[in-house]
Parts: sequence; structure tokens; C-alpha cells
Amino acid sequence: MSIDESLAKRKLELEQPPLPFVHPPAPDHSQLIKDVENAIYAQHQNLITEFKGEAKRSEAALIDRLNEWETAFNRNQEAWAAESRSMAEKTLKAALATAQESAQAVIRKEAQDWLHETRKVLHENGFGPEMMDGAHSPMFLGDDGRRPSWRAQIISWAMWLALIVGVVMVVLLTQKVLHLFG
Repeated sequence: MSIDESLAKRKLELEQPPLPFVHPPAPDHSQLIKDVENAIYAQHQNLITEFKGEAKRSEAALIDRLNEWETAFNRNQEAWAAESRSMAEKTLKAALATAQESAQAVIRKEAQDWLHETRKVLHENGFGPEMMDGAHSPMFLGDDGRRPSWRAQIISWAMWLALIVGVVMVVLLTQKVLHLFG
């Protein structure tokens, strides 16, 4: 065969359309596809079941945390209420103690002033310490001639007055404190 013949043969082969490609007969993939779909569905169901279980565990853990928080909050609230009651009681006691001390100081000062004025009046009327014997005793004070008796009477009256003033001060202060905290 010559080159010309070989070229002509080749040209003729190229001019003819190619034969269509025929696939070999395929095996039946429908069963394989069904098996894959079933495996995917089973895996999907397992994931859903695991997710639901994890969701329930998470929910239970959150509920437990919420219950713990609520318990702690209630304990703290009770502690705060007890602490505020304690502070209010301490404040009230401190206020009452201060009022009592203040009332006692005022009563002492008033009693001293009254005693000083009484002594001054007694001195002006000739009833000084040197004159306090049986003949010159002030009978209006209930003295029977003994020196301590009329002084005891004055102190007794001053103490009764101080007691009355103190009680009135405590009542007024208690009403004011109760009004403030009430």
C-alpha cells in the first residue's frame, strides 16, 4: 500500500460519521438507591433521637440550674430581710438609747438648775445650811428638824419630775420612730 492509498483510506474514514457509543447494560441500581436512602433515613432518625435526648438532658440541666438559682435567691432574700430587720432593730435601739441619754442629760441639767434655784431661794430666806436645825427647819417641805429629810424630799420630787419627763420623751420618741419606720 502506498502512501497515497493510505491517505485516501484515512480520508474516507474521517468523512464517515462516528459510530454511536453504546453503554453496556447497566446493573439494576434501584435496589442500591433504596438501600442508600434507607441508610440515610436511619441515620437521620438516629440523629433526631440523639438530638431529642440531648435536648431533654439540656432542659433538665437548665431546670436544675433554675431551681438552684431560685433556691439561692430565696435564701438570699430571706437573709437580706433578716439583715434589714436586724439593722432596723439596731437603729431603733441606738435611737432609743440616744434619746434616753439625751433625756437623762436634760433631766439632770434641769434638776441641777432647779436644785440651784431652790438653794438660792432658801439662802435668801435665811434657810442656809448653818440654819438647819430643829428650830429653823422648813416645815413646808415636811422636815422634822433633821437635815437630810428636806433634801431627800427635794431630790424625791426632782426624780419624780425627771421620771415623768423621761417617760414623756420616750413615748414621743417612740411615736416618731414608729412613724418613720411605719
